Amino acid sequence: VDFAFTRTALYEGLDITHTFAGIVLPFAGGGLGLSYIQFDSGDIPRTTEDDPDGGDPTTGRVFAGQSTAVGLHYGRRLTDRLAVGAGAKIIGEGMNDARTNWWALDVGTQFNTGLYGLQIGAALTNVGPAANAEGTLIERRINNTNVFPFALPVQFKTTPANLPTAFRFSVISQLLGTADALLSATPGQNLRTVLELSDAVDGDLQIALAGEYTYRNVVFLRAGKRWFNEAHTEFREGSHGLSFGGGLRVPMLGRHLTFDYAHTSFTDLGAVQVFSFELGGN
Repeated sequence: VDFAFTRTALYEGLDITHTFAGIVLPFAGGGLGLSYIQFDSGDIPRTTEDDPDGGDPTTGRVFAGQSTAVGLHYGRRLTDRLAVGAGAKIIGEGMNDARTNWWALDVGTQFNTGLYGLQIGAALTNVGPAANAEGTLIERRINNTNVFPFALPVQFKTTPANLPTAFRFSVISQLLGTADALLSATPGQNLRTVLELSDAVDGDLQIALAGEYTYRNVVFLRAGKRWFNEAHTEFREGSHGLSFGGGLRVPMLGRHLTFDYAHTSFTDLGAVQVFSFELGGN
């Protein structure tokens, strides 16, 4: 049984958070996982025509937006080199009085080539139908006794929203560590790099490059860079999307407990800080 929890503080000075929790159990020769993801905007001042600066007591002084996804996943190794997995999830996004709900599927695979420590992976995520917003904010009741003898419930026409379906492809290179590492076998030390390409229906192709150094599977050091739609952003500084961090893995009651921290720079938007821990088997 493995359990992981991650808390991300998005951008400095803002109360925007991203939370992940997941658990994996042995099942049918593979692993059965349950995940929970939530994005929370924090409290936002509510403004109206009568109170453009906020504070209208009739509508509430603040509101918050949330996105939540609950998923069920299964994966297993088909051979000593090939692993596959799939998942189904329910997603809700919006406010308490106006939300959009979807269902979606994810599929993925990973293949160890056996050549110079190279592994390749691919995933197709958020495959599902479009959905419309629902809730009391887009509902009204028409009271016209000259036309209808009763109050007629109506709903605003909303545009169906699609999920950001994305295809991801990655290549992992083992530089140091195992016997088939590209540079040399180094017992107790491990160095690997990963290149990821991500193409979503609602954005441009994104590229990420990262590396991780591990010492005796206890100390981890990481650094990376992601290029966020460079063709359509003003953030062209080299530090935009640059990340660094590390982790510590300690034994505990026959298992291991891992703490991780990551820091990503977004220049004018400040920084994203990620704190996570994982409790798992050896």
